[in-house]
Amino acid sequence: MRESISVGDHLEKLVKNLYLSSKLEEVNLSHCTFSPNTCRLLADYLTHHTSPLRSLNLAACKIGYQGTRIIINALGNNLCLRMFNFAGNDLSSGTSEFAIKIGALIARHPHLMHMDLSNTGLEREEVLFIGMALNWSETMLSLHLTGNNLPYYDRIFLRTILSARVMHGKTG
Repeated sequence: MRESISVGDHLEKLVKNLYLSSKLEEVNLSHCTFSPNTCRLLADYLTHHTSPLRSLNLAACKIGYQGTRIIINALGNNLCLRMFNFAGNDLSSGTSEFAIKIGALIARHPHLMHMDLSNTGLEREEVLFIGMALNWSETMLSLHLTGNNLPYYDRIFLRTILSARVMHGKTG
């Protein structure tokens, strides 16, 4: 049996109660506004929960800089995760901190297969760095980087280096 949670209200209380389900496979918290405390609670859940959590959707959650750091750090500790959606949140940083951590996550995570980082404010060098990390991954099947700062010829370069197949289609 597959369990799933989708919520808009009472986010902090919900995140605290994620531990109650031992069979939770999918957590969809997209479009919820996260406080730093909610990010800490979610990170604790990701780090210590042993359920078969496979999918985490945090798209468009308005997660701030510190919250992003907390969640990205926790992702490396959850070895069950296969899909992570962080589209529409801000991954920009003056030091490329998040690009470095995500690149390492892609290269080292034993089960991560799909990641959506569309429209996250990544700069050209950060997108290239993350894309190049795919060369080291044994599990990644798709990485979405649409809407970030990567000019056309750099996209062609990255696709060529990775020998990537690009699918064009409608997005919702």
